[in-house]
Amino acid sequence: MSQLTEKLKRLSKGTASPLGFQPHTTPQEPPVLLIPTLGPGKAAPEGAGAALVENTGKPLEQLTPPTGDAPWGVFIDELNPQEASQLKELGCDFVLLASLESPAVALDTGMGKLLMVNPDLPDSHIRALGNVSDAAALDLQSSPLSIRYLMDCHRLSALLGKPLLAWVSSELSGEEVGRLAEAGVRGFISRASKSRLQQWHKALLSRPSAGTSSPVVLPAPSLPNEEPE
Repeated sequence: MSQLTEKLKRLSKGTASPLGFQPHTTPQEPPVLLIPTLGPGKAAPEGAGAALVENTGKPLEQLTPPTGDAPWGVFIDELNPQEASQLKELGCDFVLLASLESPAVALDTGMGKLLMVNPDLPDSHIRALGNVSDAAALDLQSSPLSIRYLMDCHRLSALLGKPLLAWVSSELSGEEVGRLAEAGVRGFISRASKSRLQQWHKALLSRPSAGTSSPVVLPAPSLPNEEPE
């Protein structure tokens, strides 16, 4: 099973395993995954839940995997059997498919299967998407966070039956990231800097997990034991 898929499954069950972006100075983890995008050959920040390698337009056989221990994947328009084999040999853990027109063989590669979701799809198609993927991702990069985006996240997370990720702008505030988490988002993909990821990490830890409309239960952050004075 894909490492990313396993992490998302543990997260949905409410475990307290280290899942998100985890600064070296604290043992706490947020109730979502933070997934930075990286250039080929770059290192994922320590404690990142996963990493998404940016597409440089080069052939897949020339792709340089990121360094570090975080599971990594690629964002790709379509995936044929030869490309899937090349990625798997490089150590790719998951693929994020931009198009639902990809050949169906892309669903049987042994890697995690993430699909971009269009919020305008009818409910029946969104439910079906949850049946053929390990997770879905919604593109929220283009505009400031709006009420409509929050409504889309609530709807998608309720219908999919699988974790919902959001590809977000690096300009989002900690408050906005928290609102998306409450709306059912279980992972954030972003080109945000390490300092911005740490800001989101802190905001997610400090935000109450109660009151979310998502059917997925948020794990409570683990806290260090206080030593008696």
